Amino acid sequence: IELRILGKWRSVTWEKEEKSSPVLALTAGPSAAAAPGASHGAAAASSSGSAAAAASSSSASSAAAAAALSAAAVPRGTYFVAGSFNNWEPEEMKHEEGTDGSGGPWTYNVRIQGWGAEFQILRNADWLQAFYPKASPQGQSSSSAPSSLDVRPEVSGPDDLGYGQNFQIDGRRGMKYRIEFKREVQGEKDTKSVAWHLIQGAE
Repeated sequence: IELRILGKWRSVTWEKEEKSSPVLALTAGPSAAAAPGASHGAAAASSSGSAAAAASSSSASSAAAAAALSAAAVPRGTYFVAGSFNNWEPEEMKHEEGTDGSGGPWTYNVRIQGWGAEFQILRNADWLQAFYPKASPQGQSSSSAPSSLDVRPEVSGPDDLGYGQNFQIDGRRGMKYRIEFKREVQGEKDTKSVAWHLIQGAE
């Protein structure tokens, strides 16, 4: 009888004198050796049962790992704003705390430098993960609406398909706006919103 140990694996081989081929039993448990005095048939049955239990345990572990991986499929990111007011160089947004202790919106304050402003939001400052306004059937972005104190267009992304489709703030020079971005991912459901509202009029 020979016992071999390799990490969590244990193997036991034994050989009868009248036969030249050994019988191999392999399990994932810490006690793979047959009890002293057990017959060849009993040892084989015990080995088979242990292997089945190990396979069942391995399957359950794999299912748990797959569920954990699915839950973490969209890891938490950091969000940036790139627009006409910062030469399209991504600048990090501020993450606000929610009133119930949960994560609140990502915010960014912008002062209008000319006539209006345009921008997109990027995850991890990555242009391949851009958020932009959903295009209307006529091909115009849904954010090109008349001036408003609170605008909430439909949002597309994250992807790299929004070239030229920018959120548009219809403000005047000197006006200050707060941009708010919210995103919640639950399974295959990805809910996101972009809004901005006037916080200071023109000086």
